[in-house]
Amino acid sequence: MDIFCKIINGEIPSLTVYEDDIVKVFLDVNPDVNGHLLVVPKKHILDIYDMDDETLSYIFKIAKIMTFYQKFLVYYSLSRTYYECNKKSKLLQDLIRNPE
Repeated sequence: MDIFCKIINGEIPSLTVYEDDIVKVFLDVNPDVNGHLLVVPKKHILDIYDMDDETLSYIFKIAKIMTFYQKFLVYYSLSRTYYECNKKSKLLQDLIRNPE
């Protein structure tokens, strides 16, 4: 089991920004820049060639939304607690459901 599977299964804690049935989005513990987010599929996938087109498209959709949300996250949440970040992620869930 790789590190991403352990994070998705909750064996390794993460600061989760968004999560649904397909992906989990969380802050990188060793970021190159503040607010670096990882969008990881919940289904174990060996590499991009092993991924179905629907999952790949969904990951890019979420990544695109995260670019908007990232500035909000960096400004308001990096120094906040996990609980406060989860409250803010509810706003993100609404944005993903209703992007307009």
